[in-house]
Amino acid sequence: MNFRRPIKWTYKTVRTIAVSIIALVFGVPALSYVGLSLPFVERSIADVLEKQLSELLQVNVTIGRIEISPFNRVTLSRVVIADTSAMEHGPIAMIDRLGGSVNINASLIEQSLIVNYVELIGLNGSIWQRDASSPLNIQPTLSYDKDRTKNTDMFYAT
Repeated sequence: MNFRRPIKWTYKTVRTIAVSIIALVFGVPALSYVGLSLPFVERSIADVLEKQLSELLQVNVTIGRIEISPFNRVTLSRVVIADTSAMEHGPIAMIDRLGGSVNINASLIEQSLIVNYVELIGLNGSIWQRDASSPLNIQPTLSYDKDRTKNTDMFYAT
């Protein structure tokens, strides 16, 4: 009876499984990072984010560029928040860079978004009101209905 054949088969099987696990551990994150770094993917994410933020804040939000860094940091560049009904006064805010970090592991465990930090660089804004009896231009954005966030999957996890 030849014992080398089962040992050789076992060795090849264990080696194949080990190489596959190593390839998955390093390959999936690398491919995810490369995929998220592609310009058309970043633009698609920015478009969805613009739409969601515009609906949430009830103003027009535009994002010049989005950068996703491995694997918990997002940076938005050239963000403009404008009220289209009052463009003669200029945008509500222009932000050169808006970045943030999310604790992915804790967010998965808690099933809600846990933010580590947010940075705001280059904020230029204008606050005004039409007359003494009208609200500030940022009032609708500041006092948005909190129940709307429960219906927005992007901002509220159940």
